[in-house]
Amino acid sequence: GGVAPVAFPSNFTNVSQCPGGPTNQPDFTETSIPGVIIYASVGPDDGPGNRLGSAGPCLVRPIAAMFKPALGLMKFDEADLPTLVTNGRIDFVILHEMLHVIGIGTVWTNNTLLNRSDTTDVRFLGARARSACSSQNGGTNTCAATVPVHSTDGVGSRDSHWRESVFLTELMTPFIGSGGAPFSVTTIESLGDLGYTVNVNAADSYTVAAGLWQLPGLESLVNMMEAPTRMPAPIQPAFTVDDRGRLTPVVRRLK
Repeated sequence: GGVAPVAFPSNFTNVSQCPGGPTNQPDFTETSIPGVIIYASVGPDDGPGNRLGSAGPCLVRPIAAMFKPALGLMKFDEADLPTLVTNGRIDFVILHEMLHVIGIGTVWTNNTLLNRSDTTDVRFLGARARSACSSQNGGTNTCAATVPVHSTDGVGSRDSHWRESVFLTELMTPFIGSGGAPFSVTTIESLGDLGYTVNVNAADSYTVAAGLWQLPGLESLVNMMEAPTRMPAPIQPAFTVDDRGRLTPVVRRLK
């Protein structure tokens, strides 16, 4: 569904003003942002394997609009693209990055949707995602009260993805495995928790892991077995911008 437009701030004229934003780009000519603008770039990062890049919002709407992003960045590691294209996983990575740009894992803390952030058992508090996980994705016990969030593997993975040891192959886990990456109704409804109008019929068939895999602390073991390559790290929002074009630095909430 559509989101409320915001005005381009007069003192924000080029994407290079975003932290880590691409340089040598033309100045903005738009006077407003009716949805979200995404800049995608390809360049060197950390070489083949490990991290595939980074993505997230730069400009977000104010608190009344639940910090829905207005402009963001997707950066791909040039060393990894040929392999991702060859093995048919590039589309999964791009969609994963786009979802970070529009808010998954990047405006959760701003909306107080995380519980016990920076601990070993972080949880997503959105009621719609919890209900979807519990009733439609097989997580009756796992998501009875909250949705498990990845809690280890550094700032690029923790507190911004679904827990690897529970969700394994799902699109918004922090590692990409050898198979597909289903776009679950849990992920779609987490966007509903951010105030978006969503279409749950777009979801792929998916079931969460069962048994011992659901325990916190098994991420490292699962990563070695299932998902050797780290998905792109989220970029946190830098500024809010409102319908009058007023620009304000974002203060990130930890919990």
